Amino acid sequence: MRKRKNVFWVALAAPGIIWLAILFVVPFYAVLSIAMGKLNQLYEAPVAVWNPVSWSSSNVINVWRDLFGSVSFAGPILVRTIVYVALASLLCLVIGYPAAYFVARFAGRRKGLFLVLLIAPFWISYMMRMLAWIDLLSTGGYVNKALGWVGISPVNWLGGNSATVVFGLVYGYIPYLILVQVILTGLLITVLPMLGDYYTNQMLSGAASTSMIGNLIQGQLGTPGLEAQGAVLSMLLLLVLLIPMIYYVIATNREAAR
Repeated sequence: MRKRKNVFWVALAAPGIIWLAILFVVPFYAVLSIAMGKLNQLYEAPVAVWNPVSWSSSNVINVWRDLFGSVSFAGPILVRTIVYVALASLLCLVIGYPAAYFVARFAGRRKGLFLVLLIAPFWISYMMRMLAWIDLLSTGGYVNKALGWVGISPVNWLGGNSATVVFGLVYGYIPYLILVQVILTGLLITVLPMLGDYYTNQMLSGAASTSMIGNLIQGQLGTPGLEAQGAVLSMLLLLVLLIPMIYYVIATNREAAR
């Protein structure tokens, strides 16, 4: 009976394992092979090297110099990303935790209604919500009109304003914190996607002065000759994100065991 049960659970898990292998493991190894591969000088195209024995570290060295070298240009972008994510996460906690606490403790029978009201705006696509923000924050938008009513001159919110990017990140990811009861878990789920975000900055600013690490990766992946370095940055970002993810899994298992 025990063997039959084991076979049953293996068969039940097989589709998920196959799906994971096809959509995660294989693409991950493909990106890794490009990151550790070579460059076709004639066509300025990356050449994937599938055999680990033949891997080259030249792309890793170039990225390391870009991040931490004496003439680093990616280092400030990395620092800016960390600052933006830290500020956005703090604002998510300050705004979202009281809302989550109220729903959990005092909503009573209306708890479901409050949850629906909180997450209803996020049923709309992310792009549509960012476009709505662009309309609100434009020079003649309602935000500047409201500021004009109290005697404040119009603000160029969409012209490379760091506050706009931070508020955009808060708006985009605060539901993850509100819907998760544990603070540490909520912050983790909020921070991880923020670190790789590039779309919010691209929509609400687009200026080099507010670019984040996700924008740098996107730019390199779309530039001939720099795709391999973009792949290396993607791998480094993934390694950084794996640390809190592993900690989360371990902490969750410990809590479940208790």
